[in-house]
Amino acid sequence: MSDYPYVIANLFVLLIFPFGYLFMPRLKNRQNRIFAHLLILQIVLPPFDFAVGWADAHAAAWTLPVRIVYSALTLLSACWFFVFTTNILRLKAEDVPWVRFSPAALIVSGAVTLCAACLGRVELMYSLFRLFSVCWSAASLFLIFRFRDRLSRYERVSAAGSHVVLLAGNLVHIVFPSHLLVSTANLMAVINFFLAFENPHLYMSNRGDSFNVRAFREVMEERVEKNSYRLLAFALRDYIDMRSIYGGAQMDSGVSMIGRFLVQTYPEYQVFYLRSGRFVILGPESMDWNQMQQEIYDRFQAPWIAADAELDLNALFIQVEPATGLDSVDHILNYMLLAFENAEETLSRPDGLIDADSIRKIDRQIKIKRSLDRCLEHNEVEIFLQPLIDSRSRMLAGAEVLCRIRDEAGKLISPAVFVPIAEQNGCINLMGEQVLEKACQFVRDHNLDEIGLSWLNVNLSPIQCMRKDLGERFATILEQYGVSTEIIHLEITEQSVMDISRLEHQIQVLRRIGFRFSLDDYGSGYSNLSRVKQYPFANIKLDMGIVWDYIRDKDVLLPTIVQAFKKMGFSVTAEGIEDAEVADAMTALGCDYLQGYYFSKPLPVEEFVTKYTMLRQYT
Repeated sequence: MSDYPYVIANLFVLLIFPFGYLFMPRLKNRQNRIFAHLLILQIVLPPFDFAVGWADAHAAAWTLPVRIVYSALTLLSACWFFVFTTNILRLKAEDVPWVRFSPAALIVSGAVTLCAACLGRVELMYSLFRLFSVCWSAASLFLIFRFRDRLSRYERVSAAGSHVVLLAGNLVHIVFPSHLLVSTANLMAVINFFLAFENPHLYMSNRGDSFNVRAFREVMEERVEKNSYRLLAFALRDYIDMRSIYGGAQMDSGVSMIGRFLVQTYPEYQVFYLRSGRFVILGPESMDWNQMQQEIYDRFQAPWIAADAELDLNALFIQVEPATGLDSVDHILNYMLLAFENAEETLSRPDGLIDADSIRKIDRQIKIKRSLDRCLEHNEVEIFLQPLIDSRSRMLAGAEVLCRIRDEAGKLISPAVFVPIAEQNGCINLMGEQVLEKACQFVRDHNLDEIGLSWLNVNLSPIQCMRKDLGERFATILEQYGVSTEIIHLEITEQSVMDISRLEHQIQVLRRIGFRFSLDDYGSGYSNLSRVKQYPFANIKLDMGIVWDYIRDKDVLLPTIVQAFKKMGFSVTAEGIEDAEVADAMTALGCDYLQGYYFSKPLPVEEFVTKYTMLRQYT
């Protein structure tokens, strides 16, 4: 007599899944389809448990057919658990060649079981399909162990635990046939797989029913394999600034509204939110992305009403298709993010399509990032020196330390390109420390009097100023090389000074240590004399733009500014000195130091030392 209470309880629990599963957002991918079939099998199996018992008790003629169908469904269920496992492990034919024969193995095992039934060996049939089910679970456990690195610890434990339960359920049924624990084991395995791999909360972004980055990766892995997809992506312009203006809560509400708008407007496609105001709509190659782009653009012409606030937002669009040649999800994500970050430089088409020219530009950025990472990892950052010339004597007085890195071919990369990347990546701190360390090595290893050098200016990035231990780290480096703060001066850009609250504390800390400061690029931004006066600068460097504006159209503005700085106790350096006329004009204005290609471009350390040592010897 079979024990049915287990089956009844399992059936009621299983019936809960379809309702939640049908009414919750689901990914349109292979894994989701496999799980749906697996769930259907588990719902169909319990009624056949009852049917077998009913046939045994009331309709002996139906016993064999019902048992055959039940055995086939049970065997198919075990195989489908195996198929789900191979899918979550992302197995391909080249990984495990024998996996491709699993359909044939199912057919053979089913045929053998059927033959036993046809010969009237019902007990043998039962033993065979249970044995084959055990083999499927054992094979799954082997694959989970073999490719365990492809799963997180939680996923690995959940998948292995599911198959251990399946294995135990089949073994118990072989020993105690009347206890129908197989359906209970199946239920536990289904719940385990659902929680670890199919739970919608794993894939939802909490931004208007859109999916998250994890979901995008899983769906796109299949689309890239098939080489059939279109992506219409857009990012909210100035997202960080908009969060500062409107506030985090209101921007989150606005982003959720945008997500709901996309999901409701394009229900036939999948919408993903990739964080930081970036959305992606995935569709087939037939998707009319130009029309969709226009529709979304038109919606952005009206404000988004969120939490009683009107959010006026703008979007930047990008289009990606297989023709771009991007062959992996990581490539697609990297290229989209880089295209968003540097839209004006990377997108060569007004419609935002990432074409071959855009790919080349983004490829160059990726190579620069790799070169930057390599140089920092192996401490291969170089320093070049550009002289600061005394305007009266026209002799060397100081030098600006400039950071340089090289690509894999040994060619120099422009700092205008790699410095912004370093600031975005957060590696500007390490780069700044390596530059300071190499400047200290230079001071330690050379006789500055023989060169005629009195000080070195080292640039300080605004990002570096965010480090609370900046002063301590700089002091440690100078102490390590025995270098005085009287020789190492720090240059801070005018743009940095605009953020007073962040900079003021660091300047005071560094000043107490003994560092002197130079304000770089004065005149390149919002120039404010009263703000400059708040800080203990020793030197003000006039940006080359303001210098050349004066040369083209001489007026009283620059002479007044220079004299004001002199009366305030600052020395003044003029940048952008490219010929004798500019040098003489800046000297006449009262500038103390001159810097520019007229005197020298930035030079490698040894070349700089050789040049100015020889000049000093002959003067």
